[in-house]
Amino acid sequence: MKFRKLKLGEILTESWAFYRANFGKLTVYAAILFLGMSLSNLNTYLNATMFYETAVWRVFSSLIILVVMWIVIAPKFFMAIYIYINSLSDGEDISFKQAYRRTKGLYWWYVGTALILGLIALPFVIILILIFGLPGSAINNPAFFMLPAMAIFTAVFYLVFPSVALSDVGDGLIRKSLRLVRGNILRILALVLLTSTIIALPYNILFNQFVDSPLTQLKFATGLALVNIFVSTFADVVRITVYRKLTMKIK
Repeated sequence: MKFRKLKLGEILTESWAFYRANFGKLTVYAAILFLGMSLSNLNTYLNATMFYETAVWRVFSSLIILVVMWIVIAPKFFMAIYIYINSLSDGEDISFKQAYRRTKGLYWWYVGTALILGLIALPFVIILILIFGLPGSAINNPAFFMLPAMAIFTAVFYLVFPSVALSDVGDGLIRKSLRLVRGNILRILALVLLTSTIIALPYNILFNQFVDSPLTQLKFATGLALVNIFVSTFADVVRITVYRKLTMKIK
């Protein structure tokens, strides 16, 4: 099947127009995202300052954050924003709460798909850590290579989770998303770099150069969270814009 190529200028222009027109509606999502990131950063700070008296409590607090935020809340939350943006793009008068309700029945599809992607990525993560993370490596900070690798991985599987949220769930969601991005990987990679990695890489460099205390780490992390709520929201708009264009092209 022949696919038309994405036009980056068109994607970014349409996404920015949508983002500006719906900025007020998207602030609810952005505020919740900032709150979640801030709680996670605060827990990291408390662990670093030995606020918790025992290692057991430090591990327990981290597990609670992990389970509640990233396993219980995040899957339906991220699917809801895709549904929300897509519905607003269709001109539907919908609230974020209504979009969240539409994620009913999709939780395990999201979690299962995330686990499969994690298993696909795991060997590559291990290889990067072994090559660049060991003492004596020319560059012993794997993050410098991990971020570009994550960008490539994200580009390849760019439409997996929108497919979970917006299409009829069933077998072949990953195959469907790969089929959608075929022929556009480099363009999608450019979008990923522009909307996420371009922020994360400078932050990582500054973090490693200037962070010398838990308090400074908390300030850096909070600043990144504040910037990221706007970057992440726009990135989600871009992702749904791409999804809508590519799904229309295969009908």
